[in-house]
Amino acid sequence: MPRTSARKVTSGVPQGNSSMTLNKWVLERIREGILRGVYAPGESLTESRLMEELNVGRTPVREALLQLEVEGLVTIFPRRGAKVNKTSLKEVEEMYTIGGALEGLAAALSLPRINSRTVHQLSQKIQEGRRLQGDNDILSYCKVNGEFHRALVSHCGNDKLINMIEGLRRSVHRLGVISFTIPGRIKSSVEEHERILRSVKEADSEAVRKAVEDHWNNTKERLVQYLKDFSILSHI
Repeated sequence: MPRTSARKVTSGVPQGNSSMTLNKWVLERIREGILRGVYAPGESLTESRLMEELNVGRTPVREALLQLEVEGLVTIFPRRGAKVNKTSLKEVEEMYTIGGALEGLAAALSLPRINSRTVHQLSQKIQEGRRLQGDNDILSYCKVNGEFHRALVSHCGNDKLINMIEGLRRSVHRLGVISFTIPGRIKSSVEEHERILRSVKEADSEAVRKAVEDHWNNTKERLVQYLKDFSILSHI
């Protein structure tokens, strides 16, 4: 892959009094490159290459790769650097099953603390999603979708659970983009968000949990079938 492609995500090294640490900046740039496909599945990411592309030292690059391995985005091979992970069909199924279970739990835990402001925020995200459905704006819908889900679980009171869910969301980001290219998936996603919101308004924690789990499982089933039909799993 040409070096110029990788440099698209490397501008803006934090300087002086920037609130973002260098380590965090390096981590986010490499993660962004993986999620956007700048660094392709199976591609080697050596420390020396990343140091040159990001114009930074070895330590922040090494720490970033260690964190990305924890997140499941890369695998580190001693003395050979890291490789961007490919995704198997089994992994797709497992990640979405786990994601639904964890987010369903977080949503149920959040429910007693969800206030009118959060309900309004969820409703607003559904309206934005409905508008983007008409525009078929996939990337913008991915953003709104993420904002809906984060608002839903924001009151769960369990930081470790939130971090686990966020790690999974990063791992399935590319898959999520693909899922919204499937005809009708944005429409059904909006409808599933509406079902979740109805359960929230009814203050039914079990219904909220099930609606969230069904939402993840519906995405999983349609995505798995799509990947099988088009035989593109090895390219994501």
